[in-house]
Amino acid sequence: LPGSQVDLRPLKNIDHLMKIPQTFECVKLDKRRGNIVLSRRAIMEKIRDRDRDKIVSKMKEGDIVQGTVKNLTEWGAFIDIGGVDALLHVTDLSFSRVDKVADILSIGNSIRVKIMKIDPDTKHISVSCKALGVDPYIDIEKKFKIGEKYEGEVFKLTQYGAFIRLDEGVEGLCH
Repeated sequence: LPGSQVDLRPLKNIDHLMKIPQTFECVKLDKRRGNIVLSRRAIMEKIRDRDRDKIVSKMKEGDIVQGTVKNLTEWGAFIDIGGVDALLHVTDLSFSRVDKVADILSIGNSIRVKIMKIDPDTKHISVSCKALGVDPYIDIEKKFKIGEKYEGEVFKLTQYGAFIRLDEGVEGLCH
């Protein structure tokens, strides 16, 4: 039983599994060398996939659910919703520009998200925080007029100009 086949995630210590009957799948059998390779992970993946199918079948696009931040990446976060992972892409975090996901989220945070897409083949789920709010660009022409002067907050400087926030989620570049 290779270490990579003990569990779904790498385990540093397997003492808690010792002397407890387990179910394994034979993944390789070499009669000539008298060698058998077993996998507990394969069994666990099948159980996880069966459970995932049950959970996902109860969800539909447009549902608003509570989730827990499980992992952060440069391009988003993985959110545990009812036992399955969903991807919250960085562009779906906020109407405002987000440089680092970690500036907004931390592992273990509980957040509300809207289910945007469920891929029927892969069962991948995409969620959004941004979709829970009102798009700040709807009827923006009533709030801001071309040619008028407005006060804003500079929130980022670059070589080519400054990014200015006029209102929550309404940002622009001043060259």
